Amino acid sequence: MEYEFKCDPIPFIMREAGEAEKISLLETAGLLETKMAKDLLLTILKEQNPDGGFPNQFDRKASGLKVTYAMAGLLVRCGMPPQCFTIQGALRFILEHQRPDGGFAEAQGVPIPEWMTWESKEKSVTYYTARIIKLLHLVGMDDTEAFKQALEWLRGMQNPDGTYPMYEGSVPDPDTTVGVAFLMRELYGEDDEVYRRGKERFEEFLSQLAEDAERGYHVYRGEREENDIYYLTHLLNESVVKAGYDLNDPRVQKVAVAICGTQQVDGGWRVFWTESSDPAYSVYALELLVWLGVLSREELREKLLPFVTD
Repeated sequence: MEYEFKCDPIPFIMREAGEAEKISLLETAGLLETKMAKDLLLTILKEQNPDGGFPNQFDRKASGLKVTYAMAGLLVRCGMPPQCFTIQGALRFILEHQRPDGGFAEAQGVPIPEWMTWESKEKSVTYYTARIIKLLHLVGMDDTEAFKQALEWLRGMQNPDGTYPMYEGSVPDPDTTVGVAFLMRELYGEDDEVYRRGKERFEEFLSQLAEDAERGYHVYRGEREENDIYYLTHLLNESVVKAGYDLNDPRVQKVAVAICGTQQVDGGWRVFWTESSDPAYSVYALELLVWLGVLSREELREKLLPFVTD
């Protein structure tokens, strides 16, 4: 199949993306030793609040749990040691917010808009908890009580059909189902029962996604919707690709073609809740295409070098 960009996405990303998105892309391209990468990391470190958390997008004075676990994971991925002051502060903030049931929810001081129905401050959120479990595993905290309690709660939240809700009482969520299933594969391997049940649902979800990608639209609540970059990427991540769902799978091929085909004229990709291209999702789309092999890391590096040359 042909995978062709409509135009170079790098100028849009380097013009519009934030520090975290840019450093993530530079890490993917192997460009962490550049002056730009070091400057970006320094800017991110300066944003950490005294409580160890990082400012959330709606109120910069309040530390958010979601942004803190995301930033901590990104910094570790970029080579910061788990023992350093910044990571330890973030971990302390995160663990202070573990709920009695073992799960995690957004910090109480963070305002959540009504339309963000997948977030909660009152109930443990499955995908928050999964991401924090992955972070704790990454920094070698598998033997801690916090890790064990979070894992026990998360595994117990799986529905009998293999799906996962976003939080207790919510409807099954494909994104969460896939994220948790492939996390369990990373932790326990191919024979893990939670993974195997979740994988069955993932196979169904992926087949539907491929069909929608090929025809150019999907149906949501009985209405025909244009495929945006969120829909095209919501089932695929690096863990899924590492599990063998790559360009050797015809379904993934169709999704990759659709991702390239939905690129906007400015070089970025649009999500359904915005009128223009979204920098963060544009970075994610590009990284996914690198993980899949549509674009090699060397090719990404060459595209980025003119923007990061000291």
